[in-house]
Amino acid sequence: MKCTTSGLKVCLCIVLFLMAPGLMFASSVTVDCIGVAPGTFTTITAALASMSHTDSNFIFVTCNPSENVVIGGFSNLSINAVPGTATVISADPNRRVLFINESTGVFIDGLSFIGGRGVFINNSRNVQLGDGGISNSTAIGLTSLNSTVDLFGSSPTSLFIIQNSTRSGVSAQGGTLSLDGGVTVNNNGRLGVVMSTGHLQLNGGDGGVSIPDNIISNNGASGVEVSSTAELDAGGGNSILNNGSDETLAPSFGLVAIHTSTAIWSGGTISKHNGAGVHIGETSHGEFDTVDITQNDGNGVEITDHSDAYFDGAVNASNNAGFGILVDLSSVLNSLGGNTINTNTNVGYVVNDLSIIKFAANDTVTGNGKFALECANGSLVVGDISTYKPKKCGIGFQANPLP
Repeated sequence: MKCTTSGLKVCLCIVLFLMAPGLMFASSVTVDCIGVAPGTFTTITAALASMSHTDSNFIFVTCNPSENVVIGGFSNLSINAVPGTATVISADPNRRVLFINESTGVFIDGLSFIGGRGVFINNSRNVQLGDGGISNSTAIGLTSLNSTVDLFGSSPTSLFIIQNSTRSGVSAQGGTLSLDGGVTVNNNGRLGVVMSTGHLQLNGGDGGVSIPDNIISNNGASGVEVSSTAELDAGGGNSILNNGSDETLAPSFGLVAIHTSTAIWSGGTISKHNGAGVHIGETSHGEFDTVDITQNDGNGVEITDHSDAYFDGAVNASNNAGFGILVDLSSVLNSLGGNTINTNTNVGYVVNDLSIIKFAANDTVTGNGKFALECANGSLVVGDISTYKPKKCGIGFQANPLP
């Protein structure tokens, strides 16, 4: 806008400036649930109604509004609060407490959302939720559909917690969902975190030194599931613990990849589930290193139904109530060596039903309840198995070295 020294034009310039501040500056307002002072509102909904959808907007919340927030068609919107000081309580139990639709660049930090049918994010990009949480949903805690969503907790005293949902904690389809450390998903009725057809990233913490671990625990069914061509990439500190608390939903697993999906996992812990620690099935792929898979009520790891997996080293599958590792139903495991399969109640390694294990280098397989290695039903082992004792794997199950 160009202003001249003409008095009439100066006045016109000032009027236009006051009428259209969004053309030049971002809007910044406060929700204090009173709305008396200039620039303050009683609800987030009222604040949003005052804003342009295309400008950069900032809302600071200092109270606990009772409402169902709808963010539709916004770009570059921030809604912030001091963590622990602001909670949005669903005014209508039959609606989403927060619904983000067709929006880009939505950053919500320090707020908690309680009740209703949880949070729904649809066809949106670059949505970030942190340092707060979602609780007491009568459905799924957080649903993401064809969106790019990042969840985070910034410190050990400022986590993002999704808990006490009637159904699953987090359910995503399509798009990308990232848990960037400091995220806890616990005590939800069904699955902890499930992704179908999209990309799930568990970018775990460093054990709380600066970024807390992601913790997915005490959910009714499996802890983490990827299905229907989905991909999981997990690294750093991720603890999947004690899932499968609802025995009517058994078998439940710590981690499950099914229906032509992929799970790539490095670091962390998968322990104390009422089924297997890890289940790779139905033409899926797994790759693991530097992970403890221990104290599960079923097998440590099971690879089944035309699936395959790699153990890249430092996989510790020990103290499980079933087999340490089961490779079954025309599946393949390639162990690169340096893994530990100890003190499982049953056999350490089992290869069964036309399956193959290739030992590229030796693993430590000791103290298991029966055999270190058992081969059955037309299966095959490749590599040196001389150190695995006792074993039930005769010459007929062992590949002959090439001349």
